[in-house]
Amino acid sequence: MYAEESTRQRGEGLQHRPSDAGGFDLSLQKKQQLLENDAPIPYEQVITLAGFGRFHYWLLLVCGWANASDAIEVLCVSFLLPFAECDLKLVSSEKGLITSFTFLGMMIGGLVWGVLSDSRGRKFTLQIALLVNSLFGFLSSFSQNFTSLLILRLLSGIGVGGSIPVVWSYFGEFLPKNRRGAMFSALASFWMMGNIVVAALAWLIIPQPIDWSIGSFQYNSWRLFVAVCSLPSLIAMLLLFKLPESPKFLLERGRMIECRSALQRISRINKTVANLESADSCINTSEPKERSRKPLSLLFKDGIAQIVALFLPAWRIRSIVLSVTTFCLFVDSLLSAASSLPGNILTILLMDRCGRRAIMVASMVISGGAVFLIPVINSKISGVILSCFFGGVSVLSFNALDCLSTELFPTSLRSTALGFTCGIGRIGAILGNMAFGLMVDINCAIPIVTVSSLLVIGGIVTLKLPEPTGKDID
Repeated sequence: MYAEESTRQRGEGLQHRPSDAGGFDLSLQKKQQLLENDAPIPYEQVITLAGFGRFHYWLLLVCGWANASDAIEVLCVSFLLPFAECDLKLVSSEKGLITSFTFLGMMIGGLVWGVLSDSRGRKFTLQIALLVNSLFGFLSSFSQNFTSLLILRLLSGIGVGGSIPVVWSYFGEFLPKNRRGAMFSALASFWMMGNIVVAALAWLIIPQPIDWSIGSFQYNSWRLFVAVCSLPSLIAMLLLFKLPESPKFLLERGRMIECRSALQRISRINKTVANLESADSCINTSEPKERSRKPLSLLFKDGIAQIVALFLPAWRIRSIVLSVTTFCLFVDSLLSAASSLPGNILTILLMDRCGRRAIMVASMVISGGAVFLIPVINSKISGVILSCFFGGVSVLSFNALDCLSTELFPTSLRSTALGFTCGIGRIGAILGNMAFGLMVDINCAIPIVTVSSLLVIGGIVTLKLPEPTGKDID
């Protein structure tokens, strides 16, 4: 059986030198010792033996598309509202509720699906969440009134809120530690791709003269746009059938034969079969009895217990700091979504070199300072430049946050923690969406000071987190 040892023990024998499979590998001497020794091989060293290559690029493509599909589903709301306003006779408060209910659904989904993922499996939960997202997103295209659109966007948001945290847990548990920073940053960049796809779809579909009606039932171009935006999630769900369950989760659940099969599949695709087959004598092929699955009726109780566990002494500081940081980032996320490409490229290059915490602190503090420059803008060009600068810098914080949230919790709590912190972020998004309009009506300086202060506070509290760069995940 693979050993679940301490981080320090698992890291012994690792040398920082290039390997044939990419990145750092076990030293030849240590590898030989492992293969000649009858003792179990720690998981982090086995996943390194499985290599890094074609399997991981396919994994990035599938998980990245799942991430992009979430972006498409969330952002399509901002494109549909101006046209739905006329057809459904929406007032401003109702448009705000549709946006807020989408975030509310994401908050609920993050908690529910995160707990389910830690109990029933990453891949299964991710597929169900993507299916819920796609199904209710598609059904919302048939909405003929405000109430039905509101409810269906809420239910679609529940699917989105689940797939966002689960995809990070699932993706991260396949990666050798020296590759996680760059690969997490690459995964985060697919959100930008979702932005591009949804904008292109809106440009292609909404202007078309589509207006089908049967009695009082109407189906026009903006509804077709919403239906098409639901398809990427369905495609991502189907692509996941081509991938195995997380071997780290299978190990945690005691499903050793399935774990070994998943690792061998990774090794075979990466063309490192000899490495893993040489280690067969060190791998226990007997399958212990799996922990019994509890009925769905007990999931709520287990979910509360999982959330409570996040605030036990071992995880309390991490949970509080990441929740505060996520809240601060999402409150100001509506300020700018542009110019994320340079930031995504920087995080891919620097995440493993500079460390997650350093990038997070620097990005949030610099972003907070940039917000203070808003009052000095006196032209459209200067406004665009500042917006681009803010977008390029702040995306570093989001990417570093994704890395930290995935790496700082053990397998048994990882998806629950991601779902909980994402839920806190949605609260920040809802409050930001509701409060900023009121603040501007009182005084334009209030939202500027609020956003800047939250960003700086988020950066400062991040200093309380440990630095996971280069360390094994539990």
